[in-house]
Amino acid sequence: MNSTLQEMAPAERVRAAKREKVLRKTKSEFGAFFHLTRPKRNYYYGPHTRTLIAKLQETSEKLVAGKCVYLCVCMPPRHGKSDVVSRRWPVWHLGTKDPNAEFILCSYNFSLAASMSYDLRNCAKEMLPLYGITLERDRKALDSWRLAEHDGAVHATGLGGTITGRGAHILAVDDYFKNREEAESINIRNKCWDSFESDLLTRLAPTHAVVIVANRWHEDDIVGRIKHKNDPEHPNYDPDFPIFETLEFPAQNEETGEFLSKRFSPEWYRSWKALMGSYAWQCQAQQQPIARHGNFWNTKEIAYHEKLSDFPDISYIRVWDLASTEKEKIKDDPDYTMGGLIGLTFTDEGLPVLWIKDFLYCREEATKRNALIMGAAKNDGMGVKIYLEAVAGYKDTYTLMRDILKGKRSVQKITVSTDKIVRADPVTPIFEAGNVHVFRAPWNPLVIGQCGSFPSGDHDDAVDVISAALKRLAHGKMQFMERQGF
Repeated sequence: MNSTLQEMAPAERVRAAKREKVLRKTKSEFGAFFHLTRPKRNYYYGPHTRTLIAKLQETSEKLVAGKCVYLCVCMPPRHGKSDVVSRRWPVWHLGTKDPNAEFILCSYNFSLAASMSYDLRNCAKEMLPLYGITLERDRKALDSWRLAEHDGAVHATGLGGTITGRGAHILAVDDYFKNREEAESINIRNKCWDSFESDLLTRLAPTHAVVIVANRWHEDDIVGRIKHKNDPEHPNYDPDFPIFETLEFPAQNEETGEFLSKRFSPEWYRSWKALMGSYAWQCQAQQQPIARHGNFWNTKEIAYHEKLSDFPDISYIRVWDLASTEKEKIKDDPDYTMGGLIGLTFTDEGLPVLWIKDFLYCREEATKRNALIMGAAKNDGMGVKIYLEAVAGYKDTYTLMRDILKGKRSVQKITVSTDKIVRADPVTPIFEAGNVHVFRAPWNPLVIGQCGSFPSGDHDDAVDVISAALKRLAHGKMQFMERQGF
């Protein structure tokens, strides 16, 4: 026992000895380090957490031994992947394996990468001095900070951001899509891949590790393209491309039915699945993205009602999708102006339920179309807010209706900026769950026909109306929609 410990009181000596034992263990075990620095005292460890920790320790050991490592980690959101990979592992590697290692920490934008770099730097300030290592005092920028008296550094960047002049022994890419809209865009997917392949991979040291942490949104994402590069049977196979090991942690074991983490209850997972719908569940939860097939909205599960008294006494809105431009008039089968009267409730489990009372539609000139909107406003009454498209050639219609109905009705504008498929996605699980209620009326065949044939049908006016209505009615109540960027 050293002299310092001998001079301490017995109880303090015991505590100090325990701390020393724990510290010695952290030098050889990343698991011990993570436990000591875990985000919360009651942090839940699942099999996925332990497997990931062990794999990262193995990655560090191989790298120190002079071997390159390529790893993809695919895990559902909110299951701790960033806590392990991006907020703890680099500090452990710098402190116990190689204080001269340079890290590039990348995400879909600089803001998220900088946030993780901030947490990482705080952990480094607390832990590295225990290993005899300190940070440079003059480097406080989140995009790049270094160790004192060593070459080790961490550089944060967003995909497509500036990384010139910086190198990496370890490249960690943590989430490369912000939301569903980005994932569904071929242009964004191409930009992500180009940045990964042309910017990031060119910054690697001769001996290096590449760790990709993904919540998968699309089959054609970075992980998907890597798999194609590694697959001899695929047209994009490249025998010279590095072979990546892939760790996949699905939210639910398809054989046993068990869920991934006991941090969340089975009810939470089932509710999550119902909110996501089958397509998003397969991609983001199961980490096995599938191609878009068939029609989005399962109209076979619609609940029809013969009486309006069956509908709940809630606030309804009338949403209009307009069509009467010169381009529309010369089409053989022009689009419709459609206005739906729609309300929203939630089940006890928090699942959304749509109530569609009425649809009006026409293929008329602006004057008659505007008369239809005015007549609906009168019949619907004061309590029904009116939502109108206010983009391109329809800005004048919105302004006209707003001015005419000023003081009589609430007229709100709709601006559309996302892809139709992206806008329709949040409605898909509501149809799948059988939580769409419709008043049986003559407009049903046209409206439901458009819903059932989307996106391959000739018209999607009703789809636009219902998608817009859900977005306005939810008002932030559907937290899942907000997380997904809808």
